[in-house]
Amino acid sequence: MNKILQNTFISDDLISWYKAISYDMYKPLKWQIPLLRILNYAVQGKVSRIMISAPPQHGKTVLICDAFTSWYMVNNPNDKVILTAYSQQRATKYGVKIRDIINLFGKESRFKPRLKQDHKLKTNFMFAPPYTGELLASGSHGAIMGNPANLVVIDDPIKELSDARSPTMQENLNDWYLGSIDTRLRKRNDGKPPIIIVVAQRLHQRDLQGLILEQEPFIDGKEALKILADGGKIPNDTWVYLNFPALSLGVEQDILERPLNTPLWSSHKDYNDLVTDRKRKGTYRFEMIMQGNPTREEDYIFRHDWFYTDESYDNTALCCIVPKFKELELLPKFRFWDLAGTSNKPTKQNDFYCGALLSKDEQNDILYVHGMEHGKKQALGVLNIIKETIVNDGYDVHTIFEQEPASQSAIFLNELFDNFRDYDVQSVKPTEAKVYRSYELKRLAENGTLKFVVENEQSNMAWIHKAIRELESFDGKDSNGSKGKHDDIVDALSCGANYFKLNEHMPLSAIVYL
Repeated sequence: MNKILQNTFISDDLISWYKAISYDMYKPLKWQIPLLRILNYAVQGKVSRIMISAPPQHGKTVLICDAFTSWYMVNNPNDKVILTAYSQQRATKYGVKIRDIINLFGKESRFKPRLKQDHKLKTNFMFAPPYTGELLASGSHGAIMGNPANLVVIDDPIKELSDARSPTMQENLNDWYLGSIDTRLRKRNDGKPPIIIVVAQRLHQRDLQGLILEQEPFIDGKEALKILADGGKIPNDTWVYLNFPALSLGVEQDILERPLNTPLWSSHKDYNDLVTDRKRKGTYRFEMIMQGNPTREEDYIFRHDWFYTDESYDNTALCCIVPKFKELELLPKFRFWDLAGTSNKPTKQNDFYCGALLSKDEQNDILYVHGMEHGKKQALGVLNIIKETIVNDGYDVHTIFEQEPASQSAIFLNELFDNFRDYDVQSVKPTEAKVYRSYELKRLAENGTLKFVVENEQSNMAWIHKAIRELESFDGKDSNGSKGKHDDIVDALSCGANYFKLNEHMPLSAIVYL
């Protein structure tokens, strides 16, 4: 370390500082060069608002939160800094790391700031006189009222996909940004405009990046760099949006001018790794998280070409069927029932029902559909069909009912549980909207690993075409959707896909029911 610290002012540029605090281990990654240039322009006062989207585990947080924030503080020891993350615990972790970096390396910087005696504080520390700079680390939605800031860093303000989907969370996040963050910004002590940086992976069209892009002016990072290189300046109210997709979209669009499908960091994840990642995540999640391109949930649909080789609905065009083979009998079978609208009350109203018989080859990630009981009957008729099916399936088939939280099927199911105590009959309660519950099934269908089992080529395949037509018409709406279409088959198959996903790599005896 002493050899590293021989350089009198290691803080004179960001790269030298980063190398020093990483004990000479850091070398700028190629994808980080445009980002480093933008950060330098921001320090010069030519950029005020920076938004960064990059895949997870690509070094963006370490560069921004650890290196840049600590470097900024030792070079601007009278400025106030606010750093936020999705939780107080995560923000505190960053605050402690920045505090320790400054404590260790600050004396080798140009201004040699020292921490006050109470520098062991984890969430709020200050420089000792003659300097007045300080850092406040807070979770998103945390209390920062009364704390002005010359630099604000927002790192991953949302933790989970489910949080990003929540309209309430979106509204709260927008209120927090507009009411607490944006109002804290003040000119820096050298008279230059404040700097605000949002760095995160995309999780939804209306995550924080999406909300800001809806409401405020922005410019693409590639275009901004051209303006800045020509001696220009980006208006203080305009965001510079730098998106670094894992796979390039082509020379014209890519800020690094990578050829189409070139990986962002090939030594970390090469092209084959990312192709595998796309299959594992599905296009919707991959485009959002890895490419920084969130789309509307309803735009991710079951496509015709996932099931057929041409535009027809002929048996010969089916590409999602597989003849029955001996090894299939070795896979445990589960029948998943969707009974969202069924109750045990006498009624003349007919209800749709579906019971799909499934098995899963975990090693090859293939979901097999062996058949299904599907139709529309009054409640008593549905009950009788279920009883007959449980008996016909036998003790080796596990029966799972999807019970919607607001449905009338609870008493209906209790009667079944009482009548079939010797059978493996369970229920699961979904916690997300239909459109989200269908993602795993869509991923399998997109990858060509949703397979319908037939006895032979002469088998009646009407039930398969029926299932596919419902999949193709599925619009993701709850309660029969705005188009009035039923989706019992989709619900039953989605329930099975999610059930196997939840319990993958577990022996049958260890499977936990929801």
